[in-house]
Amino acid sequence: MGTCKELLTWGSMLLLTGVSLACSSARVRAEGPPAAPCLLESTSAAPAEPTPPQPTAPAHAHAHDHHHHHAHGDASDGHAADAEGAKPVVVDHQRLTAYEHRGNELVGIATPSLGAREHEVWRSRVAVGSSTPLHVHGSEEIFVFLRGRGRARIGDETVEFEAPATVIAPAGLPHQFFNTGDEPTEAIVIVRVGSQITDAEGAPLELPWRR
Repeated sequence: MGTCKELLTWGSMLLLTGVSLACSSARVRAEGPPAAPCLLESTSAAPAEPTPPQPTAPAHAHAHDHHHHHAHGDASDGHAADAEGAKPVVVDHQRLTAYEHRGNELVGIATPSLGAREHEVWRSRVAVGSSTPLHVHGSEEIFVFLRGRGRARIGDETVEFEAPATVIAPAGLPHQFFNTGDEPTEAIVIVRVGSQITDAEGAPLELPWRR
């Protein structure tokens, strides 16, 4: 009996030892052999080249705004140059000269001599039963009727109007206005400064109220 117990005891110990060795071998295969010590760990690595800074979106936006500002600045410089030396002007109508022309009255209320640079403005009064002569403008002519009633022949068309009304005669078209009402017409007339005006025959008209 004693011999059998001893054999069982030695058998159990050998079995446990085999299991332990098998586990150790499996762990070695899974983890691999221990890494060899690195002989270069104490060597200092050369510093990396610095990466050049990249432009950011705000910088690009700033550059765009800067260019945009210059582009607009160039356009505004022209306006500034045109306005250089210009001053506000007040014209007293009581001191202006009225000119009679075929029973009609005209007064220049904004002309080059009065300080106008781009547009001439006249005050026109056409008597009852009267009309303007047939004539042609080198620029658009705008009539703002404040009083009266009439008929306008412009090119091949005839239009009727009654104040308050605006009539626009395109440049280059012969036109003529007739007072068909029972009171004088009163209108503000606007043309381009220095634009040519000719009669029906094409002869230039020198009109004193344009000065």
